[in-house]
Order: sequence, then structure tokens, then C-alpha cells
Amino acid sequence: MRPGPIPDDEILPGSQRIVVGPPPGHELGGDILAAEVCVRRLASFGGMPVLSTRCVLEPGDLEKLQAGGSVWVHFYGGQLLPFDVNVLSPGAPELATD
Repeated sequence: MRPGPIPDDEILPGSQRIVVGPPPGHELGGDILAAEVCVRRLASFGGMPVLSTRCVLEPGDLEKLQAGGSVWVHFYGGQLLPFDVNVLSPGAPELATD
């Protein structure tokens, strides 16, 4: 699973699309990829920015999940921030906005 481009019809309501690059010291296109993200500020999160990226399956991912595999989320930079993981229908951003 990797970050993927965000189609126009899947931009989350009330968000802005930006590209986030890898942290300093890592080459663009290296092991940590740049990613398109939706940035929005939610009142329910104290107005702090919420970044959301769309992930796409790579060959073999679906078979691993069907065999009981799991999804791991990695955080780079040493900070573990609040997060969630959602599965959404194609073309239908369903995340809460406030």
C-alpha cells in the first residue's frame, strides 16, 4: 500500500490539496515518497490541521489482507500524532466535516 494521487472527485469537502515531500535528508523518490494530501481544519480537533492521504493497493496487497495480513501505519519524524484509518467508497469522500 502506498500514497496515491487524489482524484478531483475524492477531494475531501472543505479541504485543500497539497503535496508533502519526504523529510530532510531523504531524496525525493527514495524510500519515503512524496504524497498528495487533503488539508483541512476541524473545529472538533481544536482547529488544528488534519492531513489525509489516499492510499492505493500495490500488487499482492489484497491477497495478503485476504490471507489475514494486517495494515501497518508508519510515522516518520519521531512523533506519534492522533490518527485514524478509513476505507471509503470510490469517488465518495465520506469523512466527517465540521
